[in-house]
Amino acid sequence: MLATALAVERGWAINLGGGMHHAYYSNGMGWCPYDDITLAIRRVRAASQGKIQK
Repeated sequence: MLATALAVERGWAINLGGGMHHAYYSNGMGWCPYDDITLAIRRVRAASQGKIQK
């Protein structure tokens, strides 16, 4: 979530520990309890107050 906030604030960010998963939008799988990319996208969309949509 920090990388998401920094990307919005500064225009870029990197999360070295993220994206190495095989979780899905609706459920986790294996050792991955959540899909960090989906959570980040949902957070940015919610914070955009409708400016960013699907």
